[in-house]
Amino acid sequence: MRSIFKDAPEKKFIAIASDAAWGRSSNAAFESRSRRSARNLVDKIYAPVANKDYSPYITKILQSGAQGCYVALQGDEARAFYSQATQYGLAQRVQFFTEIVAQADIKVLGKDAIGLMGSSRYPLTYDIPQNKAFREAFMSEYKNEIRTGRTARCTRR
Repeated sequence: MRSIFKDAPEKKFIAIASDAAWGRSSNAAFESRSRRSARNLVDKIYAPVANKDYSPYITKILQSGAQGCYVALQGDEARAFYSQATQYGLAQRVQFFTEIVAQADIKVLGKDAIGLMGSSRYPLTYDIPQNKAFREAFMSEYKNEIRTGRTARCTRR
């Protein structure tokens, strides 16, 4: 989330999340971070768990005038939202930001996934030669971007 506020030019945001503990805590964290970064969060939307119809929420996003949309949906909810957002052309009008970028979401969005800002969990300590080479190249280019400290250790069996 830090890079959203550090690098993104958008100043006016809206947030949509699943109406469950993870969605509510994600929106709350986004709201807190947006306040500290002098960004305007115009609204927070909570869609019912296992929702299938996102058209009323997409309409609300379009009418909000937001430049960025923080998405805290995952699995089938995310795919339904992104699929319907694509039908409305939402990605051409609003920049999506998310916590989770899943391969399945990218497939649903197709070309509209270009520019999607988000992250995925990456096992930094996965102990194989290819990961070590990637990690060293990444760390040399993006110094100080990855915090060290308590990290889970992944090992190959």
